[in-house]
Amino acid sequence: MDDIAHIVALYQESQRPDIYDGLFDNQIAFVNDRHKKIGAVCSRRAGKTYSVIRKMNSVCETKPNALVGYLTKTRDWAEELVWEPMQRIAKERGTVKDFNNSKLRAVFHNGSKIRLAGAKDKSQTEVLRGFGYDLIVIDEAGSIDPVIMRYVLKDILPAALGENEGQLILVGTPNESCSGYFHEVTTNPKSSFSMHHWTQRENIEFPLWAECDPEDRNRLVDAYLAKERKEWGYSETDPEYLREYLGLWAKNQELFIYRITADNLRQPPDVPLRYVLALDLGYHDLTAWELVGYDQNSQCMFEVDSTQEQHLSFDDIVQRTFQYAEDYELDCIVIDTAGAGKIVQESMAKEISQRFEIPCKAAQKNRKGTNMKFLASDFRTCKAFLLPDGVCYDQLSSLQWNKTRLIESEPEPGNFIDNADAYLYAYRECYHWLHEPREDIPEIGTSDRLNYDMAKIEEEEAEAMMQPRKWWER
Repeated sequence: MDDIAHIVALYQESQRPDIYDGLFDNQIAFVNDRHKKIGAVCSRRAGKTYSVIRKMNSVCETKPNALVGYLTKTRDWAEELVWEPMQRIAKERGTVKDFNNSKLRAVFHNGSKIRLAGAKDKSQTEVLRGFGYDLIVIDEAGSIDPVIMRYVLKDILPAALGENEGQLILVGTPNESCSGYFHEVTTNPKSSFSMHHWTQRENIEFPLWAECDPEDRNRLVDAYLAKERKEWGYSETDPEYLREYLGLWAKNQELFIYRITADNLRQPPDVPLRYVLALDLGYHDLTAWELVGYDQNSQCMFEVDSTQEQHLSFDDIVQRTFQYAEDYELDCIVIDTAGAGKIVQESMAKEISQRFEIPCKAAQKNRKGTNMKFLASDFRTCKAFLLPDGVCYDQLSSLQWNKTRLIESEPEPGNFIDNADAYLYAYRECYHWLHEPREDIPEIGTSDRLNYDMAKIEEEEAEAMMQPRKWWER
């Protein structure tokens, strides 16, 4: 019986379509890539998700008992983008034994499994914990909130991929803010990721030019892109056109509130700073802490530390805040008093004042648009700085002006801006701009001090000569 079953299995495998059937060269190179870290930046309708499905199937079919994880922005996205087409492909290939629609799990005949999950918040990503994966794919990586993305990359993936020395794949279309981990690893020439790029031009299954020869396909693609530009009012250099149709990183800076460059990203200097701590409270949303320090001499403000957590109790918030108060000499603590924030602020104010002699007050929220412009000016003139690779940088970089009012637009659902708000609250309590730089006076007894004193005397005499004498002094 075992011999018969083996013969039947061999026959079924021989009748199975080739894993590369229907794929074009770029997709085949992507599926065959054996690097530990892989990135793919594509335009819309380029067939990237289809490539991901074939990659996951390839791993599961060729390695018995393999485990593959798939993560995208929400569970609904995972179901629509991958689950339904994956079932169609599985029926064609006959390699999957069971589909669990409630848990989004697929079990192959050889024991391999695919697990799908969303990344709407940290709790959704927890389903990836506790297993050793041969492959984890993060699809539409540029759309996942930076807080969640960093949590997955730092807290979940190292253990999940380490056991089996699994692969990590990040795939997606460039995001509007041109920021975040996906942007960083796919644009940095020193990145450890093996990179792939293709657009709908290479997609031989695109309905308008399916089964056309290369010459006709290029002609049809050019006509299609020209039609799209005309219909939507794009120029060939429009950032949205470059991102969506050509899969290129391009940012329309005019839409964004803050122009933050590499010059604004640095660690705080090793000089005495005055510190302000700001809190933006949440439960289902994140509770965010932003610690900033400002230098009286350079007239600059620096992000010193940034923390964010979800589903915290009142005691958790108090203890974290007290720890900052013990570690730093704070000028003040400011708290967003929206919702339950006023209760938290009033409850903490008395104890903080008694224990640390630090004022704890409500965050200023009037004239928000004006103060955002002040902060934007400080970023442009390199008076405000952020920690490199920080969540606050990602959030501030993504903020856009509302089209009708001097306020920021609402973030996309599932995206957090709590640290960005806290940073602005802290900024409004920093008075770096009031201080004049300290004059460096040479040490007494040195030749530099002698020259300094002589210059001062000459300066005073010259100033006196310029002043008109009163009539009684003549």
